[in-house]
Amino acid sequence: MKILKKLYSRKGQTVLEYGNDSMGHAAKSKFEKGDLVRCGVIWTLRAGGWTVFHRRRDFTVDFNRSWTEYENGFGDVSGDFWLGLDAIHKLISYGMRLRVDMVDWTGTHRWAEYSYFRVYGPEGDYLLSVSGYSGDAGDGLAASNEYPFQTYDRNTYGCVTSYTGAWWYGSDCASRADLFSPHKRFTNWGNTYHLMFSEMKTKPT
Repeated sequence: MKILKKLYSRKGQTVLEYGNDSMGHAAKSKFEKGDLVRCGVIWTLRAGGWTVFHRRRDFTVDFNRSWTEYENGFGDVSGDFWLGLDAIHKLISYGMRLRVDMVDWTGTHRWAEYSYFRVYGPEGDYLLSVSGYSGDAGDGLAASNEYPFQTYDRNTYGCVTSYTGAWWYGSDCASRADLFSPHKRFTNWGNTYHLMFSEMKTKPT
């Protein structure tokens, strides 16, 4: 598996260049407004390629973060990290596929995929739009569709607590996923609990 990453600016644009895809074409994303804060977008050639924007595997990075930190991104792309809401929005503003891989406390691998995944801009607090679930982990985003992202200091519905992490919560706080809980034993997705590993990635439809 080949991993390529490159970030540079050209004529006022920020360009992420991932290298050649499986068909030999260069894959690029250009963002017209401002530069990305994070340089951690990874393009992997695996059945076409996925861009990884979240990983949590050793719990050495604190995910109990402020709105600004979730907007800008944090962590290290070689380990636990979150790319940042601003970068994710710019990367997938037109809608892409989403895949979530996870391993629970028994060592069982589970997965979830969505045929449509979009994160809107800061004017709507990075509202989530998602549909087309498949997988065996459960639909962790069913209760999060069309709701804004929330953190402890922008806690729209009061859903973020000392044991529930930042996420796209509905008004009743009935989310079926919590990948960002400050406590490992509370991390979950759909019908999969106590996650030892989680990774979110996206690619064009």
